[in-house]
Amino acid sequence: MAQVQEGLLILCRIAAFIAISPVFSEKNFPQTAKVGLSGALTLMAWPTVTHFTGTQSYLIFALLVIKEVIFGLSMGYITKLIFSAVMLAGSVIDFQIGFSAAQLYDPSFESDRKSTRLNSSHKRSS
Repeated sequence: MAQVQEGLLILCRIAAFIAISPVFSEKNFPQTAKVGLSGALTLMAWPTVTHFTGTQSYLIFALLVIKEVIFGLSMGYITKLIFSAVMLAGSVIDFQIGFSAAQLYDPSFESDRKSTRLNSSHKRSS
């Protein structure tokens, strides 16, 4: 009974992580693949876990399941925050590059400002 409880606790943590993590929580990622991946990761992680003595009380086991689900969700949320920070940094860089490119070309004169700046700075030094 203790081994079944141990496996269920591992499965709860991994399934909660996969449910909210950025790559696996996308709508186009199939539900059966999420379940299969959760099961496969559970089987791979099971031998590395120190042995759980088990509990006879359903209330204590339910609290352990809730703890594992909350821990898995928080790990997935932290992963989602890291991915969001990287995406935000990429958006800011893209936005800045767009403004830089917009300043180089002046559509009213249909000319390149960069070449005008180079010419004016060359004239000042002469």
